[in-house]
Amino acid sequence: MPLIIIALISFFSTAVFAAEEAVVHLKDTKAIEADIDSIGEMTPETYYSQVDNLRESIERFLVAKKKVCQGEYAPYILNPAADGKLPTKTKLEDKEKRQCFKELRKMHSNYVDNMYAARKRYLESSHKKRLEELSRFHEQALKEIKNSYPN
Repeated sequence: MPLIIIALISFFSTAVFAAEEAVVHLKDTKAIEADIDSIGEMTPETYYSQVDNLRESIERFLVAKKKVCQGEYAPYILNPAADGKLPTKTKLEDKEKRQCFKELRKMHSNYVDNMYAARKRYLESSHKKRLEELSRFHEQALKEIKNSYPN
């Protein structure tokens, strides 16, 4: 019987630690908005090296924000600058929920627009480089053909 209690305690302490860990790694709204804006300013050269890290933290934030809007999470988890003071109110009222979803929709749309713009620039740049490379190979092949046959 004591073994079961020890197993349950270790399970619950691990679950609580994992939950606290997830909250600690969330950035606040201002930081996420800055990250979203930085995606729109990425150069094609830095796109792949930076986008995956930003995408992960932004998408994790958007999921948490949606849960806040739905009332599953308390709003203070998205604002780590609250000086350690937890508000007494943890759920949003209907008007606040509508505002929360409006902000979430705006932020998510901005994220998708910036990802599209950055990805488009990357693909256009990549396509241009490949076309230039193809042109060089074409010219080199024609030059080799010309030099391999007598005049």
